Amino acid sequence: MDRYDERLIKSKPGADAYIFMGMSILVTLMGILLILTFWALPIGILLLALGIFMITKAVKGLSVEYEFILTNGDIDISKIKGKSKRVELGTIEADNITIMDRADSDYVKNDVSRRAVKIRKFTGPDNPEGNIAIYVGDDNDKRLFLFDFDDKCTEHMKAVLKTKSRI
Repeated sequence: MDRYDERLIKSKPGADAYIFMGMSILVTLMGILLILTFWALPIGILLLALGIFMITKAVKGLSVEYEFILTNGDIDISKIKGKSKRVELGTIEADNITIMDRADSDYVKNDVSRRAVKIRKFTGPDNPEGNIAIYVGDDNDKRLFLFDFDDKCTEHMKAVLKTKSRI
């Protein structure tokens, strides 16, 4: 029987989203300033329209969610921006997972503090102590993925990984 779970979490947007929002506001303010001074009315109107368009795009970019689809231990990771644009970030196959542990365990904290592994975070701002750490690869190319799984997803992974799970 196939095991299937799905998890959707809200995440913080990256710095690029805030920079784009700031640039959008600046373009809009420049357009308003040019319109008010009558110095370059056509350019001001164009900048105002461009700024408003950029602000609508920037507001959508501030909404970031990660979706995890677990199928028999394989994890499909997607990033959803603005509740409409889906980007497939990749798949982690259960056969490639070497260790599953809690993110707040001493083993994981040690690797994170020493920067001994490449780290990818797919977590939300709400539950840092409940995050799950999944190691992929061997000693030459070890990667650590941090996920914000709920209890159902964690039980799914424990059932599939069995001996690889430290939870």
